[in-house]
Amino acid sequence: MAQERLIVSDYLGFFRDAILNVHYNPFPEAVDGRTWPSSQQSLSMAGQRRLDNYVAAAMTVVHDGIPGHIIETGVWRGGASMLVAKALSLVGESHNCHVYFCDSFRGIPPPPKDAKDNVLDKDAWKLSILNDNSVNRVRESAKSFGLSMANVTFVEGFFNESLPALVKQQPQLRFSVVRLDGDTYFSTMDAITVLYPLLNKGGFIIIDDYLDWVSCKHAIDDYRREHGITEPITLVPHKKGEHFRGAFWRKGVTNEEMPYCPGANPSIRPRSAHNPATLVKAPVNDCWEGQIHLPMCKEFANAELKYCV
Repeated sequence: MAQERLIVSDYLGFFRDAILNVHYNPFPEAVDGRTWPSSQQSLSMAGQRRLDNYVAAAMTVVHDGIPGHIIETGVWRGGASMLVAKALSLVGESHNCHVYFCDSFRGIPPPPKDAKDNVLDKDAWKLSILNDNSVNRVRESAKSFGLSMANVTFVEGFFNESLPALVKQQPQLRFSVVRLDGDTYFSTMDAITVLYPLLNKGGFIIIDDYLDWVSCKHAIDDYRREHGITEPITLVPHKKGEHFRGAFWRKGVTNEEMPYCPGANPSIRPRSAHNPATLVKAPVNDCWEGQIHLPMCKEFANAELKYCV
């Protein structure tokens, strides 16, 4: 069993790095995803750390018996959810857990004129790296990486329209992991408003841009405050000197009931994955030795964040 797990770990590590296209185009920023990849062959911007965290969350809910499917809003070229779909197939859970790839597949929409954080988000729709995409490209990439199309669903459209339509079509739909990567305030708020009520107790919600996109953090903070959510926000773990971006929390449980850190339980993981298991208060003083970068530093002056070590 230990040997089999090691083989799977090596394979997932190879698969993750193929998603990032670092086998033939190595670049140091691929570890923490601090910059966008330059290669047209890269299928994810997340970097190894956030991809490892996504896999760890998926394997933890499988280990803990949390029912529900997995959904990502804002998949770009689809790499992150391809990795999770592959991990589920390796542990024989594809028939129980479907992976939903949600995106406009043509970039971020212009914000409503009266939208909160409109100044911060007003030019996001112009980002060419996000606009150069299509659902057909992502579907063909998934096929080329050997994913079964029977176990994945592509949900195309802007979230304020596509997600309500999905729920209307599948009213019994529930989730064990929700990953939000919509960047802007309104894309983040549209997604969490529809999906968080459908996240089962013990499931994970992951926010890819919480420490990176100010308006994304504002949307999450507003939603948590309006709905009385008190579970601690936990930072996606990185090693010293790396840049932090993502965060997550686990719905409706205490750390004593179910570990908040998704590396706490035995599970398969990509080779060299960084999944520490002990929850502590995050040291955000002095911008965490430069690892939390401007303009986010001031956002965390009095933040109550947790961290896995």
